[in-house]
Amino acid sequence: MSTRRDLLAAAVRDADAAPAPLTPRSWTWIVRDDGLELRMPARLVGHDDRELRHVLLGCGVALHHACVSLGAAGIVVGLRRLPPAGDRQVVARIWPVAEQAPRAADRRLHRAIHTPANEPARGWACSDRVAEDILNATVANGAHLYRVPDEHRDLVTDPADPALIFILHGDSDDRFDWLRAGQALSAAMLTAAADGLTAEAFDITPVTARFRAIVPGGGHPYIGLRCRVAVDHDLRAELVRR
Repeated sequence: MSTRRDLLAAAVRDADAAPAPLTPRSWTWIVRDDGLELRMPARLVGHDDRELRHVLLGCGVALHHACVSLGAAGIVVGLRRLPPAGDRQVVARIWPVAEQAPRAADRRLHRAIHTPANEPARGWACSDRVAEDILNATVANGAHLYRVPDEHRDLVTDPADPALIFILHGDSDDRFDWLRAGQALSAAMLTAAADGLTAEAFDITPVTARFRAIVPGGGHPYIGLRCRVAVDHDLRAELVRR
């Protein structure tokens, strides 16, 4: 039988499987008897720049993967992001607070962590139901996705591309919201994978100002997300042939 520390170590392995969307992976985990600690590089302490924000986005993706891993093992966790006092390298702390029967939703996302990425199928478009699943997963994790309409797709892709194109955005450009955006990005990508899509995050820095004027509510754009139907996934009832 796995001990709690074994489950914490397994969560770190799952977190290490997470993509690092905008920057090379530079964060580290510490496994303690009472929980996990996610740490940024010492060189970024005291910084307030784009590099820090991109690292925090990656930390958020890893953080969400770790929480999904523990949830799939039936562990209810407490979470503190960017603790206001103490060691300034600490990005987040996770600790077990209770045990329960694993939820089907957590197990589904956990399976998606270990599902090999497939090549996207050409010429197939995703249904509105699948898009809604991805949008809802993002909102549940504290950010928003703007589905790029046809008239703006040329900013980020070939207008003829049948992929779902989203812009992940949130309330502000501060450190906390970039970290939370990473968690939401992970939720969106794992939900897409569970629904049989490939999900690719991409940099929107060159067009950030354009999308800031476009996204609803004047939110801050963080990153783009491109979702396509995977080659070997049978979603014929969910797809529209273009």
